[in-house]
Parts: sequence; C-alpha cells; structure tokens
Amino acid sequence: MPFEVIHGGRAELKAEVVVFETKYKPKSGFSKSLRKFFIGDEPELRPGMARITASKSPLSQFEIEVSVPDWSASGARDALAQCYANAISLAREFECRSIAFPLLGVRSGAPSDEARKIAERVIDIALLHDDINITLSV
Repeated sequence: MPFEVIHGGRAELKAEVVVFETKYKPKSGFSKSLRKFFIGDEPELRPGMARITASKSPLSQFEIEVSVPDWSASGARDALAQCYANAISLAREFECRSIAFPLLGVRSGAPSDEARKIAERVIDIALLHDDINITLSV
C-alpha cells in the first residue's frame, strides 16, 4: 500500500525516513561569529524547507526536519505544502522507499482537518510520480 493513514504519535512511525517538524524562529540577536560558535555552519531552515540527517533511532535510516510555518503567517498553507513536498523530494534523492510523517502544522496552529487536506493533496501528487510508501500519522 503506497499511502496509509494511521492514528498514533511519532513513536509509532516506522519507515526508512521519519519526518519531524520544528517551528521556524528567525535568528536574531546573535553576531555572525557567536551564531557560528553556538549553532555551527548549519543553514537556517525557513518555513517550508527541509533537511535530512542520519537517524539516531533504530526504527529509521534517516530523519528529515521540516520547518513548519506559524499558521497565522502569510503563505502558511503553501509553506506547509512545501514541507511535505520537500521531505518527499529528499527521500527520493536518498533513494528511500518509505517515509512517515506526523500531521504537520497542527502544533503551529493549523486546524487538523485543513492540515490533513494539505498533506493528502501533496501526497497524492507525489504518488503520481513515484511508488514510495508514505505513512501519515494523524
């Protein structure tokens, strides 16, 4: 089954890639040298962006961090859709056959029914181009 919706939390997500969300917080108050010392050279994730790292969990090979928008911000719906699209794109790039998502955006104020519609729309489009197995935990 290429797309499955499950009820549960992040602990139940098992796939080659597990996605987790962070809320975008603009860097401020740090000088460039202090930012590099404390944060490193890692680029800032703006809303909709994603990055992949090796997983520390035995349940997955990779983790993808996506930066979800504040739901009250302009363009939040598009940025949330980009979170899903960019995560799926990274999974494809790393030749992964399965990816698991929590319902992104709800913790940032998105109504769960609207967040789910956005997720399902992007996932449906992705499945037109690939047979990656996608799990969405709601």
